[in-house]
Amino acid sequence: MVLVDCQPSMFKIIGSGDKSLIMNAVVGAAKAANILGVPVVLSSINPEAMGQFIPEISKMFPNQEVIAREVPSFDAFEDEKTLKAAKKLDRKKWLFQACGPACVLHILLCMP
Repeated sequence: MVLVDCQPSMFKIIGSGDKSLIMNAVVGAAKAANILGVPVVLSSINPEAMGQFIPEISKMFPNQEVIAREVPSFDAFEDEKTLKAAKKLDRKKWLFQACGPACVLHILLCMP
């Protein structure tokens, strides 16, 4: 599972849905991954400006680095470190979770 841009500022800009419902869905997906032992990659965009990855998720994976992408793009896989971490999971099927559809859509459109 690749969890993308689960940061406070990203939740603030959601305009097309109930923010608490979206937050619960994102945290619920992370909990399910944690319980089922699904490996995860945590990737954030510009944490200095957008805030740190939400602790409700990052605390579930204390040994997992939150990758602060060097490439400021909604496509997390444009960042080499994020892409390498995801490929290292060696999965044939992917699950992406983010607070908004743009973060996932950019990855899917440009997926290697």
